[in-house]
Amino acid sequence: MSNKSRSGYESSFGGLIGAMIVMVALVLVFVGYRELFREVPETKPQHIENWRELADASQAEGHPIAVPEVPEEWLVTNIRFVPSLSPTWDIAMLTGDDKFAGVFQTDDRLDNVIEERVDKNAQEGEPFTVTGGDLAGEWRTFTDKGGDYALAHEDRSGVVLVFGSADEKELQDLANTLRTAPEGATSQSPAPAEETPAP
Repeated sequence: MSNKSRSGYESSFGGLIGAMIVMVALVLVFVGYRELFREVPETKPQHIENWRELADASQAEGHPIAVPEVPEEWLVTNIRFVPSLSPTWDIAMLTGDDKFAGVFQTDDRLDNVIEERVDKNAQEGEPFTVTGGDLAGEWRTFTDKGGDYALAHEDRSGVVLVFGSADEKELQDLANTLRTAPEGATSQSPAPAEETPAP
């Protein structure tokens, strides 16, 4: 093969490779553009339909978990229960306007719970008096810079926390519905905290 023929062949082959690279680049640009503007379907969290039956069954077995009365338009998206003498109970909800609300019960210390569930720099506010349900009394309140609000009830058995990004009034109303025994049964409210005598 002459040098001229070989040169023409190499030039044609090089041009073919160059064209393929340009084509692949254009395809990648098109795919990226399409993905950028493609509508992603919104996935709404699923409501746990039988959450109340599970909670009632746990209470009927003698576990005094703090179960709220969930408004009809809210979704219960997650529940967790670890049975023990001082059970761990966790229920996560979404309000009608997609704000988070939760109830958390544990035998851990209050300051640890606030740091974990609210903020390590949470500020304590004015106490709130819960008048309904099985945990009536004065609850401590906390807020963080992000707008989250929490109400905390502490006694010898541990902590019950009502918290979230939902409106303060919604969370206060939720705290007023907490029951530690099934409807109609004898309340299993934990004993109040012992007061430390003044020195």
